[in-house]
Amino acid sequence: MTKVAAKEFGKHQIRVNSIHPGVVDTDMLIDNDKDLTSKMVQSSPLGRMSTPDDIANAVLFLGGQASTWITGEEFVVDGGLHG
Repeated sequence: MTKVAAKEFGKHQIRVNSIHPGVVDTDMLIDNDKDLTSKMVQSSPLGRMSTPDDIANAVLFLGGQASTWITGEEFVVDGGLHG
């Protein structure tokens, strides 16, 4: 969907990208299986959960001047978990 929207709206100078976060330390994890969450964190190359700020930094990058030539991309922000 990201790539299709980027192609469709590019002619209007609208960039479309998506962010795909991994395990983020938020209240949503309270009801999650603790063992599963722990295994995911342990298998992460960076050895921790991300914070909301980690994800926000990716959003800020995509919205800033440094990314004006980027469109149609899917940014995985998961600390290398699915890499």
